[in-house]
Amino acid sequence: LEKDKSCAELAQRVLSLSRNLIADAIAFLLLAPTTFSQTDAFASTQVVALWKSLPTDGHPLPLRADPLAQKPMKEVWATDLGSVLASVLGHSSCLRLFNGPSSGEEQASGPSNLALEDQADFGGGRRGEDAENEGEGADGGPQVRQKISEVRSRFSQGSFKSSGFGGAPPTRR
Repeated sequence: LEKDKSCAELAQRVLSLSRNLIADAIAFLLLAPTTFSQTDAFASTQVVALWKSLPTDGHPLPLRADPLAQKPMKEVWATDLGSVLASVLGHSSCLRLFNGPSSGEEQASGPSNLALEDQADFGGGRRGEDAENEGEGADGGPQVRQKISEVRSRFSQGSFKSSGFGGAPPTRR
């Protein structure tokens, strides 16, 4: 019984540290390398607060969408950095990690597609070109890997204008 309690405590600690790592990484990327002032209106940049501000189209938790939070963040989510972070925030793994759907709420992708979505986005399933060029996910939004590939392609062409990064160099001609 003592070992079971110890294992449960360790598992809970790992879960807590995982949440903190993801939440802090997202907050850092929204604040540190950018000039986004829209985040100043929020009391918190924690994942659950940011879910409210995600665009209505393809929102992973439509019942949590808040038009008052969405309005100032519209420009942020339209940037390259913002679109990648929105994809991460809407990913099924992020939703599960932060206790996404509450009792009466279901994710747009549905529970049957969650495992397949995880494999496609975070290294499971197909590899190589097929995985990077996968189409839209079951929730109607682009997959994380595909979004990163799109942004990488724009950056490699020297297109930084819509990057969202502060001090981004002008687009090469």
